[in-house]
Amino acid sequence: MSVHPRDERLETVLDDFAMAFDDAPDHADLRVWLDRYPEYRDALIALAARWSVSAVLVPRLDALPADPAWAVRGQEVVARVLAELTPGESITSLLAQAQAINRTAQDAAAHAGLSVPLFAQLDRRLIRFESLPDILFTRLAAAIGRTVADVRAYLARPPMLPQGAQFRADTAPIAAEATQDFFAAVRADPLLTEAEKAQWLALAPTTNGSA
Repeated sequence: MSVHPRDERLETVLDDFAMAFDDAPDHADLRVWLDRYPEYRDALIALAARWSVSAVLVPRLDALPADPAWAVRGQEVVARVLAELTPGESITSLLAQAQAINRTAQDAAAHAGLSVPLFAQLDRRLIRFESLPDILFTRLAAAIGRTVADVRAYLARPPMLPQGAQFRADTAPIAAEATQDFFAAVRADPLLTEAEKAQWLALAPTTNGSA
């Protein structure tokens, strides 16, 4: 089976599959889905296998703390499976990678729980790598259809202004002269809601200043 990297129905099927179970599906559960979606057999098997061996679940920002198993749904596992089914070269731009799976900057930013300007800052690597929370890598990976390792490798590179990256003209301008602490950028972002800010700032280290 050949899976096209822009198969949006595949992503929907994988998300639905992940959300259908509280724990990794057993053989009988998997068989039901394989019979229902034979065209996505390889992807469903890959997702079920990775889910079964996952030792660490990274929660969604809006997941209930009392239900950590809910974290597996539609996040790192799905992103990794999609990326492994369509392997590619190193990321050259978060925006370009999002566009490769038919997502705009607005779509990718929303999927990751970010504003477009903050997504743009990350795309240009204007946020200090050491200040980035682990869950951000997971959410970005899910938003652009690449692995967490790919996203980490991209964001760990020096700051730059990617050629050809086009963002909306009505978004806030992005400063290029210095990198910024992630949590300071969140606090200063005028487009994030107070609830969105609170979710991110809850992850800030206690030693992190308010700057």
